[in-house]
Amino acid sequence: AGARVAALQPANPLETYMAAGLRMEIASRRSDPQAQRKALSDILESNAVPEGQAPRLRYLAGYYSYFLGEFDDAIAQTSYARQLGYTPVETTVLLADANLKKGKRAEGMALLSQAVDEQRAAGK
Repeated sequence: AGARVAALQPANPLETYMAAGLRMEIASRRSDPQAQRKALSDILESNAVPEGQAPRLRYLAGYYSYFLGEFDDAIAQTSYARQLGYTPVETTVLLADANLKKGKRAEGMALLSQAVDEQRAAGK
């Protein structure tokens, strides 16, 4: 199935989105985070993402970048997701840890403090 999906030649943004979605599904089943990250990039670049899904998809792109050790991209994608309105505490924690791993201690600790405050405000 993977070879057939890879051989697809999308002719428009919707087909590009659909083909990337299929690649994402195959990569998920194979537990291949690098292929998942690539598929997410293709989905986001397709210009056919359904309204309202881009913020969460940007967060997922940041999550996979973080998992792959690409901390600059993780920070960029997750920050963008937050700008688009996707703000669960997980985004704050991911940003905090990525900043700490980049050696940005002050930023990371400030974000960790913010995450604790968010959890308290939510009653957790």
